[in-house]
Amino acid sequence: MRVRALYNDGRRAATHRVTVAIDETGLIVMTGDERRVALWPAGRLRLVERPPGRGPFRVACAEIDGRLTFAAPVLENLHEYYPRLPDREGIDLLGWAKMAGWAAGALIFLLVAFNLATAGLARQAAALVPQAAASALGDRLAGQIVASLAEREARPVDAMTCAQPEALAALGELLGILAQGPGREVGFAVRAIDTAEADLLALPGGQILLSGGAVAAAGDAETLAGLLAHQIGHVALDHPTARLLRTDPAGTLFALTADGAAGGAFSASLAVQLRRLPHEDGAERAADRFAVQLLNHVGVVAGPYAAWRATGSAVPGPGFTTLHPTDADDAEALRRSGIGQYAALAPERWQALAGLCR
Repeated sequence: MRVRALYNDGRRAATHRVTVAIDETGLIVMTGDERRVALWPAGRLRLVERPPGRGPFRVACAEIDGRLTFAAPVLENLHEYYPRLPDREGIDLLGWAKMAGWAAGALIFLLVAFNLATAGLARQAAALVPQAAASALGDRLAGQIVASLAEREARPVDAMTCAQPEALAALGELLGILAQGPGREVGFAVRAIDTAEADLLALPGGQILLSGGAVAAAGDAETLAGLLAHQIGHVALDHPTARLLRTDPAGTLFALTADGAAGGAFSASLAVQLRRLPHEDGAERAADRFAVQLLNHVGVVAGPYAAWRATGSAVPGPGFTTLHPTDADDAEALRRSGIGQYAALAPERWQALAGLCR
Protein backbone atom coordinates (compact mmCIF):
# COMPACT_ATOMS: atom_id res chain seq x y z
CA MET A 1 0.00 0.00 0.00
CA ARG A 2 1.02 3.64 -0.41
CA VAL A 3 0.53 6.58 1.94
CA ARG A 4 1.57 10.22 2.11
CA ALA A 5 4.15 11.44 4.63
CA LEU A 6 6.59 14.23 5.48
CA TYR A 7 10.26 13.27 5.07
CA ASN A 8 13.37 14.82 6.60
CA ASP A 9 16.73 13.36 5.59
CA GLY A 10 18.40 14.26 8.92
CA ARG A 11 20.93 16.56 7.27
CA ARG A 12 18.81 19.64 6.56
CA ALA A 13 15.97 21.31 8.44
CA ALA A 14 13.56 21.21 5.51
CA THR A 15 10.86 18.57 5.23
CA HIS A 16 9.36 17.29 1.99
CA ARG A 17 6.07 15.68 1.06
CA VAL A 18 6.70 12.14 -0.16
CA THR A 19 4.90 8.93 -1.03
CA VAL A 20 5.79 5.89 1.08
CA ALA A 21 5.22 2.35 -0.18
CA ILE A 22 4.63 -0.10 2.68
CA ASP A 23 5.18 -3.84 2.35
CA GLU A 24 6.63 -6.73 4.36
CA THR A 25 10.20 -5.85 3.39
CA GLY A 26 10.09 -2.28 4.67
CA LEU A 27 9.35 1.30 3.63
CA ILE A 28 10.22 2.77 0.24
CA VAL A 29 10.33 6.58 0.26
CA MET A 30 9.58 8.19 -3.12
CA THR A 31 9.15 11.68 -4.52
CA GLY A 32 6.02 12.71 -6.39
CA ASP A 33 7.57 11.57 -9.68
CA GLU A 34 8.19 8.06 -8.29
CA ARG A 35 11.93 8.63 -7.80
CA ARG A 36 13.19 6.48 -4.92
CA VAL A 37 14.71 8.54 -2.10
CA ALA A 38 15.34 5.92 0.58
CA LEU A 39 14.72 2.27 1.44
CA TRP A 40 14.19 1.45 5.12
CA PRO A 41 14.28 -2.31 5.93
CA ALA A 42 11.45 -3.60 8.11
CA GLY A 43 13.76 -5.03 10.77
CA ARG A 44 15.38 -1.65 11.40
CA LEU A 45 12.25 0.48 11.73
CA ARG A 46 11.68 2.30 15.02
CA LEU A 47 8.71 4.29 16.28
CA VAL A 48 10.30 7.53 17.51
CA GLU A 49 7.29 8.36 19.65
CA ARG A 50 3.61 7.63 19.93
CA PRO A 51 2.09 11.11 20.50
CA PRO A 52 -0.99 11.62 22.65
CA GLY A 53 -4.41 11.55 21.03
CA ARG A 54 -4.70 11.23 17.27
CA GLY A 55 -1.77 13.43 16.35
CA PRO A 56 0.93 12.63 13.78
CA PHE A 57 3.72 10.21 14.68
CA ARG A 58 7.31 9.77 13.50
CA VAL A 59 9.25 6.72 12.38
CA ALA A 60 13.03 6.32 12.11
CA CYS A 61 15.36 3.66 10.75
CA ALA A 62 18.24 2.37 12.87
CA GLU A 63 21.68 3.56 11.69
CA ILE A 64 20.11 5.80 9.03
CA ASP A 65 19.57 9.53 9.42
CA GLY A 66 16.12 10.88 8.77
CA ARG A 67 12.54 10.86 9.99
CA LEU A 68 9.16 10.12 8.42
CA THR A 69 6.07 11.82 9.85
CA PHE A 70 2.75 10.08 9.21
CA ALA A 71 -0.86 10.93 9.98
CA ALA A 72 -2.26 8.99 12.95
CA PRO A 73 -4.39 6.44 10.97
CA VAL A 74 -1.26 5.10 9.22
CA LEU A 75 -0.04 3.63 12.52
CA GLU A 76 -2.66 0.89 12.21
CA ASN A 77 -1.41 0.10 8.70
CA LEU A 78 2.18 -0.15 9.92
CA HIS A 79 1.18 -2.50 12.71
CA GLU A 80 -0.55 -4.75 10.16
CA TYR A 81 2.78 -5.22 8.39
CA TYR A 82 5.04 -4.96 11.46
CA PRO A 83 3.00 -6.16 14.49
CA ARG A 84 5.79 -5.56 16.99
CA LEU A 85 7.12 -2.26 15.70
CA PRO A 86 9.51 -1.18 18.50
CA ASP A 87 10.18 2.29 19.81
CA ARG A 88 13.55 4.00 19.32
CA GLU A 89 15.17 1.95 22.11
CA GLY A 90 13.97 -1.31 20.61
CA ILE A 91 11.45 -1.89 23.43
CA ASP A 92 7.97 -3.03 22.54
CA LEU A 93 5.48 -0.27 23.34
CA LEU A 94 3.09 -2.83 24.79
CA GLY A 95 5.75 -3.64 27.34
CA TRP A 96 5.79 -0.02 28.47
CA ALA A 97 2.06 -0.13 29.02
CA LYS A 98 2.46 -3.22 31.21
CA MET A 99 5.20 -1.50 33.17
CA ALA A 100 3.05 1.57 33.82
CA GLY A 101 1.24 -0.01 36.77
CA TRP A 102 4.25 -0.93 38.88
CA ALA A 103 6.13 2.21 37.85
CA ALA A 104 3.21 4.30 39.10
CA GLY A 105 3.34 2.31 42.34
CA ALA A 106 7.03 3.12 42.69
CA LEU A 107 6.20 6.77 42.14
CA ILE A 108 3.62 6.65 44.95
CA PHE A 109 6.34 5.33 47.25
CA LEU A 110 8.60 8.21 46.29
CA LEU A 111 5.87 10.75 46.93
CA VAL A 112 5.20 9.28 50.34
CA ALA A 113 8.92 9.30 51.14
CA PHE A 114 9.57 12.86 49.97
CA ASN A 115 7.79 16.16 50.25
CA LEU A 116 7.18 17.36 46.71
CA ALA A 117 6.64 20.97 47.69
CA THR A 118 10.00 21.84 46.16
CA ALA A 119 10.29 22.16 42.40
CA GLY A 120 13.49 20.09 42.26
CA LEU A 121 11.92 16.99 43.81
CA ALA A 122 8.81 17.41 41.68
CA ARG A 123 10.92 17.42 38.51
CA GLN A 124 12.79 14.31 39.64
CA ALA A 125 9.51 12.52 40.30
CA ALA A 126 8.06 13.68 36.96
CA ALA A 127 10.97 12.07 35.13
CA LEU A 128 9.95 8.71 36.64
CA VAL A 129 6.37 8.82 35.33
CA PRO A 130 5.98 6.29 32.46
CA GLN A 131 5.33 7.93 29.11
CA ALA A 132 2.16 5.90 28.62
CA ALA A 133 0.69 7.17 31.90
CA ALA A 134 1.68 10.79 31.21
CA SER A 135 0.23 10.62 27.69
CA ALA A 136 -3.06 9.19 28.96
CA LEU A 137 -3.31 12.00 31.51
CA GLY A 138 -2.44 14.58 28.86
CA ASP A 139 -5.20 13.22 26.62
CA ARG A 140 -7.79 13.56 29.38
CA LEU A 141 -6.62 17.05 30.30
CA ALA A 142 -6.74 18.19 26.67
CA GLY A 143 -10.26 16.84 26.27
CA GLN A 144 -11.45 18.55 29.44
CA ILE A 145 -9.84 21.88 28.57
CA VAL A 146 -11.38 21.86 25.09
CA ALA A 147 -14.76 20.81 26.52
CA SER A 148 -14.59 23.68 29.01
CA LEU A 149 -13.85 26.17 26.24
CA ALA A 150 -16.70 24.76 24.15
CA GLU A 151 -19.13 25.09 27.06
CA ARG A 152 -18.06 28.67 27.74
CA GLU A 153 -18.50 29.58 24.07
CA ALA A 154 -21.76 27.57 23.74
CA ARG A 155 -20.37 25.50 20.87
CA PRO A 156 -20.17 21.75 20.19
CA VAL A 157 -16.86 20.17 21.17
CA ASP A 158 -16.39 18.94 17.59
CA ALA A 159 -16.49 22.54 16.39
CA MET A 160 -13.42 23.41 18.49
CA THR A 161 -10.98 21.70 16.11
CA CYS A 162 -9.26 23.84 13.47
CA ALA A 163 -9.67 22.24 10.07
CA GLN A 164 -8.25 24.63 7.44
CA PRO A 165 -5.98 22.38 5.33
CA GLU A 166 -3.66 25.15 4.09
CA ALA A 167 -3.17 26.60 7.57
CA LEU A 168 -2.56 23.17 9.09
CA ALA A 169 -0.05 22.37 6.33
CA ALA A 170 1.84 25.59 7.11
CA LEU A 171 1.77 24.73 10.82
CA GLY A 172 3.17 21.31 9.95
CA GLU A 173 6.04 22.97 8.08
CA LEU A 174 6.89 25.11 11.10
CA LEU A 175 6.73 22.13 13.46
CA GLY A 176 8.89 20.11 11.07
CA ILE A 177 11.59 22.77 11.33
CA LEU A 178 11.39 22.91 15.13
CA ALA A 179 11.51 19.11 15.35
CA GLN A 180 15.09 19.22 14.05
CA GLY A 181 16.41 21.16 17.04
CA PRO A 182 18.04 19.93 20.27
CA GLY A 183 16.08 17.18 21.95
CA ARG A 184 14.80 16.04 18.56
CA GLU A 185 13.77 12.72 20.10
CA VAL A 186 11.29 14.54 22.33
CA GLY A 187 7.78 13.34 21.54
CA PHE A 188 5.39 16.25 21.12
CA ALA A 189 2.22 16.85 19.13
CA VAL A 190 0.41 20.16 18.62
CA ARG A 191 -3.38 20.26 18.68
CA ALA A 192 -4.92 23.33 17.04
CA ILE A 193 -8.10 24.49 18.79
CA ASP A 194 -10.61 26.98 17.45
CA THR A 195 -10.96 29.71 20.04
CA ALA A 196 -10.16 33.41 20.08
CA GLU A 197 -8.56 33.04 23.51
CA ALA A 198 -4.78 33.19 23.27
CA ASP A 199 -4.01 29.75 24.67
CA LEU A 200 -0.70 27.95 24.26
CA LEU A 201 -0.19 25.21 26.81
CA ALA A 202 2.03 22.12 27.19
CA LEU A 203 0.42 19.08 28.82
CA PRO A 204 1.86 15.93 30.39
CA GLY A 205 2.91 13.38 27.79
CA GLY A 206 3.90 15.90 25.12
CA GLN A 207 0.62 17.30 23.81
CA ILE A 208 0.64 21.07 23.18
CA LEU A 209 -2.60 23.03 22.80
CA LEU A 210 -2.38 25.92 20.33
CA SER A 211 -5.37 28.20 19.78
CA GLY A 212 -6.20 30.31 16.76
CA GLY A 213 -6.13 33.27 19.13
CA ALA A 214 -2.54 32.47 20.09
CA VAL A 215 -1.47 32.45 16.44
CA ALA A 216 -3.14 35.82 15.90
CA ALA A 217 -1.58 37.25 19.07
CA ALA A 218 1.91 36.09 18.07
CA GLY A 219 1.73 38.29 14.99
CA ASP A 220 4.53 36.67 12.98
CA ALA A 221 6.04 33.26 12.30
CA GLU A 222 9.25 33.94 14.24
CA THR A 223 7.43 34.88 17.45
CA LEU A 224 5.18 31.84 17.10
CA ALA A 225 8.24 29.65 16.50
CA GLY A 226 9.74 30.93 19.74
CA LEU A 227 6.53 30.39 21.68
CA LEU A 228 6.21 26.84 20.38
CA ALA A 229 9.91 26.17 21.07
CA HIS A 230 9.31 27.36 24.64
CA GLN A 231 6.48 24.83 25.03
CA ILE A 232 8.61 22.07 23.51
CA GLY A 233 11.19 22.97 26.16
CA HIS A 234 8.58 22.46 28.87
CA VAL A 235 7.79 19.03 27.37
CA ALA A 236 11.46 18.04 27.09
CA LEU A 237 12.09 19.00 30.71
CA ASP A 238 8.93 17.30 32.10
CA HIS A 239 7.63 20.62 33.44
CA PRO A 240 3.86 20.00 32.94
CA THR A 241 3.88 16.84 35.05
CA ALA A 242 6.27 18.39 37.58
CA ARG A 243 4.01 21.42 37.98
CA LEU A 244 1.03 19.21 38.80
CA LEU A 245 3.05 17.06 41.20
CA ARG A 246 4.28 20.18 42.96
CA THR A 247 0.86 21.81 43.35
CA ASP A 248 -1.37 18.75 43.85
CA PRO A 249 0.68 15.57 44.45
CA ALA A 250 -2.22 13.39 45.58
CA GLY A 251 -4.60 14.48 42.82
CA THR A 252 -1.92 13.99 40.18
CA LEU A 253 -1.09 10.51 41.45
CA PHE A 254 -4.72 9.44 41.37
CA ALA A 255 -5.19 10.96 37.91
CA LEU A 256 -2.11 9.09 36.65
CA THR A 257 -3.16 5.73 38.06
CA ALA A 258 -6.98 5.71 38.18
CA ASP A 259 -9.17 4.73 35.25
CA GLY A 260 -12.70 5.65 34.25
CA ALA A 261 -14.80 8.14 36.15
CA ALA A 262 -12.40 8.35 39.10
CA GLY A 263 -9.44 9.30 36.92
CA GLY A 264 -11.62 11.74 35.00
CA ALA A 265 -12.74 13.49 38.17
CA PHE A 266 -9.19 14.06 39.37
CA SER A 267 -7.95 15.17 35.95
CA ALA A 268 -10.84 17.67 35.67
CA SER A 269 -9.49 19.45 38.74
CA LEU A 270 -5.96 19.35 37.35
CA ALA A 271 -7.13 20.83 34.03
CA VAL A 272 -8.36 23.92 35.87
CA GLN A 273 -5.06 24.24 37.72
CA LEU A 274 -2.97 23.91 34.56
CA ARG A 275 -4.63 26.93 32.98
CA ARG A 276 -4.35 29.08 36.11
CA LEU A 277 -1.08 28.22 37.83
CA PRO A 278 2.23 29.42 36.38
CA HIS A 279 5.41 27.40 36.17
CA GLU A 280 7.97 28.37 38.76
CA ASP A 281 10.52 30.94 37.56
CA GLY A 282 13.31 28.41 37.18
CA ALA A 283 11.17 26.32 34.82
CA GLU A 284 10.26 29.35 32.71
CA ARG A 285 13.89 30.39 32.35
CA ALA A 286 14.93 26.82 31.52
CA ALA A 287 12.24 26.62 28.82
CA ASP A 288 13.41 29.98 27.46
CA ARG A 289 17.00 28.75 27.25
CA PHE A 290 15.81 25.61 25.48
CA ALA A 291 13.75 27.72 23.07
CA VAL A 292 16.67 29.94 22.07
CA GLN A 293 18.98 26.93 21.68
CA LEU A 294 16.37 25.33 19.43
CA LEU A 295 15.92 28.51 17.35
CA ASN A 296 19.69 28.89 17.05
CA HIS A 297 20.07 25.27 15.96
CA VAL A 298 17.53 25.61 13.14
CA GLY A 299 18.72 29.12 12.22
CA VAL A 300 15.55 31.04 13.08
CA VAL A 301 16.01 34.59 14.39
CA ALA A 302 15.18 34.86 18.12
CA GLY A 303 14.66 38.64 18.30
CA PRO A 304 10.87 38.63 17.73
CA TYR A 305 10.37 36.06 20.48
CA ALA A 306 12.61 38.04 22.85
CA ALA A 307 10.57 41.17 22.06
CA TRP A 308 7.37 39.32 22.90
CA ARG A 309 8.86 38.21 26.23
CA ALA A 310 9.41 41.89 27.03
CA THR A 311 5.92 43.08 26.08
CA GLY A 312 3.68 40.00 25.99
CA SER A 313 1.64 41.03 29.03
CA ALA A 314 -0.50 43.12 26.69
CA VAL A 315 -1.76 39.93 25.05
CA PRO A 316 -5.11 38.71 26.47
CA GLY A 317 -5.78 35.14 27.49
CA PRO A 318 -4.89 32.96 30.49
CA GLY A 319 -2.56 30.78 28.45
CA PHE A 320 -0.30 33.77 27.74
CA THR A 321 -0.52 36.22 30.61
CA THR A 322 -0.61 34.14 33.77
CA LEU A 323 1.59 31.31 32.53
CA HIS A 324 4.17 33.44 30.72
CA PRO A 325 4.86 36.63 32.69
CA THR A 326 7.06 39.22 31.03
CA ASP A 327 10.58 40.09 32.15
CA ALA A 328 12.58 42.78 30.35
CA ASP A 329 15.95 41.57 31.67
CA ASP A 330 15.27 37.98 30.64
CA ALA A 331 14.07 39.18 27.24
CA GLU A 332 17.28 41.13 26.66
CA ALA A 333 19.37 38.09 27.60
CA LEU A 334 17.39 36.01 25.11
CA ARG A 335 17.92 38.59 22.38
CA ARG A 336 21.69 38.66 22.96
CA SER A 337 21.97 34.86 22.92
CA GLY A 338 20.08 34.45 19.65
CA ILE A 339 22.31 33.82 16.62
CA GLY A 340 19.74 32.70 14.04
CA GLN A 341 19.34 34.89 10.96
CA TYR A 342 16.48 33.37 9.01
CA ALA A 343 12.72 33.67 8.91
CA ALA A 344 10.74 30.74 10.28
CA LEU A 345 8.46 30.60 7.23
CA ALA A 346 8.18 32.27 3.86
CA PRO A 347 5.74 35.23 3.95
CA GLU A 348 3.07 33.40 1.99
CA ARG A 349 3.27 30.39 4.31
CA TRP A 350 2.88 32.64 7.35
CA GLN A 351 -0.17 34.21 5.73
CA ALA A 352 -1.64 30.74 5.38
CA LEU A 353 -0.83 29.88 9.00
CA ALA A 354 -2.18 33.21 10.25
CA GLY A 355 -5.59 32.09 9.00
CA LEU A 356 -5.66 29.14 11.39
CA CYS A 357 -9.19 28.63 12.73
CA ARG A 358 -10.62 31.61 10.83
